[in-house]
Amino acid sequence: MKLNPIPPTMRERKRYIIFDVISEKPKKIHEVNIAIWNSILGFLGESEASRARIWLISSIFNEKKQRAAVKVSHDHVENVRAAISLVREINGERVTLAVIGLAGTMLGAQKKYFDPEDY
Repeated sequence: MKLNPIPPTMRERKRYIIFDVISEKPKKIHEVNIAIWNSILGFLGESEASRARIWLISSIFNEKKQRAAVKVSHDHVENVRAAISLVREINGERVTLAVIGLAGTMLGAQKKYFDPEDY
């Protein structure tokens, strides 16, 4: 028996928030992930964070440019964007997470904000 996939009209819409990590030393993706989650949980709380369906896309993290993307529900883009900008330190070192753009698809985010040879 073949299961039918969810039709596009019933799928939850998502957006990709692209941001740069500005710091003195390069950061690893897991360090950025922990800092973002702590900020989101502190700013939104657990219930809103779960509704936002946040996911850090580690497969397209650019270590040279320190650029990353977060997948989020389309309803919670502004709240997650604010929570990302509230990150001020990672492992005791000062950082700034600067949101540089928003994309509707991962392919669009890769074409516009990431170089293909970097990942």
